[in-house]
Amino acid sequence: MVSAAQNTWQALSDPTRRELLDLLRGGPRTTGQLCEPFEVSRYAIMKHLSVLERAELIRVYRKGRQRFNELNAAPLKSAVDSWIQHYKSYWGTQLQQLKKHVESELAPTQQTQSTFGDKPMAQDTSTNCGFINTEMEIKIKAAPDRVFDAITSEIDKWWAYRVCKGGPPMKLEAWPGGLFVEKDREGNGLVWGRVLQIERPKIIRIEEPMGNMPLPRSGAHIYKLTADGEHTIVKLTCQQMGLLSEKDKACLESGWKELIDTHLRKWVEDGVACEKMVS
Repeated sequence: MVSAAQNTWQALSDPTRRELLDLLRGGPRTTGQLCEPFEVSRYAIMKHLSVLERAELIRVYRKGRQRFNELNAAPLKSAVDSWIQHYKSYWGTQLQQLKKHVESELAPTQQTQSTFGDKPMAQDTSTNCGFINTEMEIKIKAAPDRVFDAITSEIDKWWAYRVCKGGPPMKLEAWPGGLFVEKDREGNGLVWGRVLQIERPKIIRIEEPMGNMPLPRSGAHIYKLTADGEHTIVKLTCQQMGLLSEKDKACLESGWKELIDTHLRKWVEDGVACEKMVS
């Protein structure tokens, strides 16, 4: 039998359903209002809403001929708390054992508390479970086809961040199920994401796997391209769910702004590739 928590995670596994929940954070909306931001059929959105309703993540009620959808966050909090507690108990035990082992090997003079000046350093207690939804919009002087190619087949020219030193260029396989991957010369590497949706030259939706960040979380980022005369409007949406610190939102916003508004723009408009930064 599928548990309530499993129903919640299954419902949240689709990025469109996560976007629908994010829209409902501002208050109840009609089904028609929820359909407007998406470039899929009303029938497809209704199917997603049905999944969310079965998972009890939304409540549905009617006023006259209109159907309203309202966010119900209680099952989400319960599922997240249960998931975090599972890993907290496991890793708490492992880290406590590691602490004992390391401290047993240290000389007494090394077993001191970290300080700043003459005061103990405060621990960071700002980490919480939740969502981050980051959005930005820029204009690039090029046609949508050109920007689409730059985002996909030319991503190594403007994606500044690296984990592997050396090796072949980063690659984004521009088809459903394709990988956004980085490797070194020995074949070691990292999957930055997996393509969930491609609609040339309008939409690229990439799911980010759990574990690429210092804190456990997963998410997705979506590019939407719209022609505007001789320019293309690039709308980026980045969503993150999991353990999130107070600094995460600012870091995401500044990081994406540098990637899109600086490096991608310079590559498309001026043909200037970015310098690579290895973390």
